[in-house]
Amino acid sequence: MSSTHRSRPPALRTVLGLLLLSLASLAQAATLKVIAAERLEIRNENGEELFILTGNPVLMERDEEKIEALRVIYNRTQKRLHLMGKVRFQDKEKRILEAEELELDTSDNSLEAIEVKVRSGDFDLSGPYCQRVAGQILLQQGFVTSCLRCGQSIPDYGFRAKEVLLFPGDRLIAREVWVVVRGERVLYLPVLGLFLSERKPRIDLGTGDEGFFFNADLPYVNGFGLGYTLLRFSEARGWGFGFDHYGLGAAFERYQFLYLPPAPGDAAQKPLFRWSLEYRLQQEEFKYEYKLERNDESRYGITNIEANLSRETPEDPVFKFRLKTFLDGYAWDAPFNTDQVLPEFSLLFNQGLKLDEFSVRGAVTAGYYIDRLNQDNRSARKLDLNGDGFIGVGRLYVQHAETYAPRLWEGASFSLNNFFEGWYYTSRNPPANGASEGEFERLIRWDTTASFTQRLAPFSLSLNFANRAVEGESPLAREARTNTASRTLGGSLSAQQAWFSTSATLNYNLIDRRFDPLTLGLELNPSPVTFGLTYRRDINAGYPSLQNDLTHLDLSTRFGLNLNPFRFNATGSYVWASGNQVVDRFGDLTLSLEYTPPTGTVRLTHLRDLNTEQAKYLRLNFSWLEGSDSYLIDENFNFNGVSSRTYALDGFVQGKWGPHTLKLENRVLFPDQYVGEAEDKDEGRADLTLSYDYAATLRAILRTTLIQGLGFDNSLLSVGAGLAEPGREARLEFALGLPGYNQPYFYLDRVNLQGALEVLPGPRSPGEFGLALQGGLVLDRIESGDQMGNFTVSLSKFGPTMVYVGQENERLIFGLYYTQSFTWRDPSGRPLVLKPLFVMIYDRCCWAMRFTIDTQANKATLSFLLGGQAADFLFDRTGITWPWDK
Repeated sequence: MSSTHRSRPPALRTVLGLLLLSLASLAQAATLKVIAAERLEIRNENGEELFILTGNPVLMERDEEKIEALRVIYNRTQKRLHLMGKVRFQDKEKRILEAEELELDTSDNSLEAIEVKVRSGDFDLSGPYCQRVAGQILLQQGFVTSCLRCGQSIPDYGFRAKEVLLFPGDRLIAREVWVVVRGERVLYLPVLGLFLSERKPRIDLGTGDEGFFFNADLPYVNGFGLGYTLLRFSEARGWGFGFDHYGLGAAFERYQFLYLPPAPGDAAQKPLFRWSLEYRLQQEEFKYEYKLERNDESRYGITNIEANLSRETPEDPVFKFRLKTFLDGYAWDAPFNTDQVLPEFSLLFNQGLKLDEFSVRGAVTAGYYIDRLNQDNRSARKLDLNGDGFIGVGRLYVQHAETYAPRLWEGASFSLNNFFEGWYYTSRNPPANGASEGEFERLIRWDTTASFTQRLAPFSLSLNFANRAVEGESPLAREARTNTASRTLGGSLSAQQAWFSTSATLNYNLIDRRFDPLTLGLELNPSPVTFGLTYRRDINAGYPSLQNDLTHLDLSTRFGLNLNPFRFNATGSYVWASGNQVVDRFGDLTLSLEYTPPTGTVRLTHLRDLNTEQAKYLRLNFSWLEGSDSYLIDENFNFNGVSSRTYALDGFVQGKWGPHTLKLENRVLFPDQYVGEAEDKDEGRADLTLSYDYAATLRAILRTTLIQGLGFDNSLLSVGAGLAEPGREARLEFALGLPGYNQPYFYLDRVNLQGALEVLPGPRSPGEFGLALQGGLVLDRIESGDQMGNFTVSLSKFGPTMVYVGQENERLIFGLYYTQSFTWRDPSGRPLVLKPLFVMIYDRCCWAMRFTIDTQANKATLSFLLGGQAADFLFDRTGITWPWDK
């Protein structure tokens, strides 16, 4: 029996489909979502419930997977998804499968497809039948190439195999493989391994510091995985060899080994080894990681060892194991040391124990550590027998945190928090008098806080207790802490009603046995007036202590008046004093007046010392915005300047009109009648900077100093112009020295050209040429010595790049670049010899070959690389930026 339900409006159909399919997926690990569909049918055939969607196309998502098809049938009973018509499926690895039909089993994520095309990285795979099991894609009678996207009528190369297996991470193994070149079978291989997304030249040859060299990475596949056999040869060293192996199991496995003969000139004739063993496996509960690594080129004979094992589950406890150490394979080499963990065990109770209002969490870690010693610790210095600054100690770390927050009566709240962490070491303190040995060292941190609040409108009463302590010593530098102790008991009482509020706060220091100042506050805020008083009094009067034998009080006040758009504010304070101590009775008086119309703000601020009855500063802020135009002024007249007798004016004035911006910055020190002051050499000087900007393409800056009685000095005009377009960017800057009171001429100070300028546009069609000039060119004027007035020229990757485009996206790229510095007019008369870097790349879109000649290093190299965008990668590896859009 079959039943069919026709859907109604399109919006309703989509919502209904989304709802039903989401419900149908509740029992699955992944959630199936409908993004777009035009029609939904629900059928029941032979006791199986079917959801049928059609669209142009139907769009769906399943966690990180994306699905497109003209017709989708979801069998809820079998948990299978059948896709038909222009199917496009993207999995979590970002691999794209295109097929006419595809069937996905949502219970185990396996799939089957016919007439399928797979995109993985820059490579394309195709075949008549495809399966996916455990994340691995199997193609029968498959063809692999990266040339299909290049517009080639016949691919330059490809691999036709009886069976192609694509692993997560773009690792590929093909069996019974024919290498196909321009449609012709040229080589049979029983097995082939490829890394589809890897970008590394596998064949390099040329000449360098060690004469002729040849490097080759030859792929292989065996029962344990796939990788490369490494061959290295140079005239000066001879042959080196190694391997780079990847496993194919659920874990990440990579094993590398490389041997190189002794370096030329090495008197000890030590061979060089570079090897590493890396393993990572993530399971539901356990995570395993280990790595062993040796690199004689960075530190000879040292093998670093790291291992981590952890068990992480939602339930407690979490277990962790950590090991970090090294092996010195050559004891005759210079002594070596570094931080080590030998080993460490941890138990973490992240969830802890929760009982209604009470909770506790904790952690325990134990281990033996070698690390840098704490130089302030006497026992640690005695343990440093080698004098290298490293010591070894055992350590137990304990941490626990408790929280108690009971529910009280209405308006009341209480909380108690406790946090403790302790480090306990196997090292000992110096022995006390008569003792044979001292106590074990320890370092603890202990924080306890408690608070109680009772609210009964309009009153609020709070009581607080806080105990914080750090005590003890650590022999290790990274764990050293400064000993501190504080213990306070305090309370506050406040009342608030409408625009009136008052408060009183008092704390008692239980360690110093004295009160902190009593603080009384009063706030009155009847609109438009705001008024506040804060009164502080030392109530320890009559109880002298080592800390303070002076009774004192202070009173601060705040006043504000808000008559929109005008605002006025004033703050000040007064200090009473007794005894022989001399204090400034008045605090600074601050006055501010502000006018805020809809389009701007004007603010005037004045600070005055009431004790000396002298002004400190007067500041003006002005901002105005009208359409795309704006005006800003920020000037500060400082009555104290550099010293108490120097007036200074600092600030800027700026105007902006559309893309145009003009700004004047100033720093003026006015002269005074006093001599012998520290700032005398700067008096009567005005440092001025005038700048003009047009969008982001043009900027001019004039910097100068105006000296009273002399005129202008050190005037410098800098102009910069920029070009910023997609694929084209350049910046030209130059600086001109202007005449001043001590030199009457103009001079060129600096020229800086950076970027890439197209002489001929980047070619788009066959038969076209492109030409660009790129890099950096800097001229710097020499300011002193025999070469004063001459220039130093610095070239940075400066030179032309030419490209020719042929058929089928074929390109020939040639570049000539200079990176060196020299003097413009060498007084020695030696001829200038420029030593460029020549780069030539032949690009066939899906493979490329690069030939370079570095005349400075006397080195030539030839590199070959397969894969899409290979030429761009090879070009980038020269250190030169490709001047056109990629």
